[in-house]
Amino acid sequence: MNKKSKSPVNWIIFCDGACSGNPGIGGWGSILSNGLNVVEMGGFIAATTNNRMEIFAALQSLRYIIHQDQPISKITIYTDSKYLINSVTEWIFGWKRNNWKTKSGEPVKNKDLFEDLFLVLQEIKNVEVDWSYVPGHSGIAGNERADQIAVGLLKKDQSLVLFKGKIEDYKYIDYNDLKISSSESNSKTDLKNSHESSFKSDSPVQAKNNKPTLGYVSFINGQIKVYKHWPQCQLDVQGKSYAKFKKFSSEPELFTILQTWKAPQVEIEKLKQNLSLG
Repeated sequence: MNKKSKSPVNWIIFCDGACSGNPGIGGWGSILSNGLNVVEMGGFIAATTNNRMEIFAALQSLRYIIHQDQPISKITIYTDSKYLINSVTEWIFGWKRNNWKTKSGEPVKNKDLFEDLFLVLQEIKNVEVDWSYVPGHSGIAGNERADQIAVGLLKKDQSLVLFKGKIEDYKYIDYNDLKISSSESNSKTDLKNSHESSFKSDSPVQAKNNKPTLGYVSFINGQIKVYKHWPQCQLDVQGKSYAKFKKFSSEPELFTILQTWKAPQVEIEKLKQNLSLG
């Protein structure tokens, strides 16, 4: 079956970059989903900056998507880099018109990557591409996992395993979070008309039901731990690629998460007896 005979699909990307030293050694990570499958990607670069890793993560993700034998309806990219979003939705058009120089006449930083990103976006100029800001390290599972991949590859963590498979087998992000409504995105890249669009909002991605967060749960080396606030959870899971963690909005949701993770029943029962989130 050729590409034109297939139904167009929506893609979701969570991407992030990391750098030790800035400049220094770097890593990048991304999670891609077409609603049926999930692919994790990432890499290590010996000499780079954090901004370059943020750009490169998005660039490599888009390259992967356009080389799939599948027509594209829409791409939504979630990143914690306002620099990347502003660059690709506002500044890049003026830079290109000005021969890749800023308004003050200075050479554009990271020109090579932005030139490549512009060309990739031109290849999909008839596809709607939304760039959406999410605050880093705030408990948003997709962003946290992308950060884990980037940091893990930066540190050459041998325990890090990148996932590729069916969406229902993916353990790091809830199934429904990988099918986030396109109406929640913030900024749009319109290369078809080649005009400058504006970055309208920096509100975080929220689940469709917008339920308030009750707490966070981690599952590390067979042990369950519940937290009222994200920073407490972050301290335990950061840098541990094998850790599972997620926010929850109710006690039933918490125990459903633990069942999905196949946590030991005896530990779940113990938690039920001692749980206090008041």
